[in-house]
Amino acid sequence: MLRPLAILLAASRCGLVALLLQAWLRPNRAVVDARLALEHWDAVADGMHNSNTDMIWWRDAATSDDAVTWTPFEPVGPEGWLFWRPKSPDGGATWYVPAYWRDHGESILLRSRDGRGWERVSAIHRGDGNDETALEFLPGGRLLATARLEVTPDTVLGHCDAGTAIAVADPPYTTWRTARSQVTRLDGPALFRVGDTVFAVARHQPGARGWWTRLGGVLSRKRTALYRVEPGRLVHLSDLPSAGDTSYAGVVVRNGFVHVDYYTSRIDRDYPWLLGMLLRSDIRMARFPVDSLLALSRATP
Repeated sequence: MLRPLAILLAASRCGLVALLLQAWLRPNRAVVDARLALEHWDAVADGMHNSNTDMIWWRDAATSDDAVTWTPFEPVGPEGWLFWRPKSPDGGATWYVPAYWRDHGESILLRSRDGRGWERVSAIHRGDGNDETALEFLPGGRLLATARLEVTPDTVLGHCDAGTAIAVADPPYTTWRTARSQVTRLDGPALFRVGDTVFAVARHQPGARGWWTRLGGVLSRKRTALYRVEPGRLVHLSDLPSAGDTSYAGVVVRNGFVHVDYYTSRIDRDYPWLLGMLLRSDIRMARFPVDSLLALSRATP
């Protein structure tokens, strides 16, 4: 009786080792559309686990004289709410920011005149393990927001009902019309608009949705990807070179190009998310022409 059990345990260990080895050596299968005319390169590759990037264009630069001297920290906004990226429809006279509750489950819209004092405007979405919420202005002054829906936060296997909320509101932004997409769970979203079209750079989960690969599952493969965001749906346009633990991008549209910074595990491998979270990750830059982006979007129904 003991011998068959020992053989079974040895086989199980061998199977686990084989799975880990396969995950370690699996070549990257990110699908980068050639029509995007993408350039990409390392920005930080120091062997550390780098993550959660951002980038802005500020007074004709994106650099700092010393990156040392800053004004003191001060509290802003209602306590317990986590801000995403503030945006202004009128050149900085008024600012709007989406914020989600620290324990997940609700996102709201806040408004400010000075970036320090914020007043609540409305609830964007409630329930579904709602957290990271981003926004962009649509033509005519409407607001579009996306929200990461974990359903059950912090689960190893993700959830079969996880996805993305896409909400739209007309001024004064007190009432939201919401649709739901399960194309991906839009983690770490950076929304930006080119002309009349809203795009997102955020996390993509390729492949089938199975028991071990539900949206948000740590054994799934991940990408940083480019999406078109419509009021009722997400449309995947292209991956960026990425794998493992990745996403949380910054975007600057300047001089006819879209510039993107993001972090990723090794781009020559296709680690599962869990393995990527334990290993090094680099910060990368990508650049592609605005015209290529718009042409790719028009060609993708």
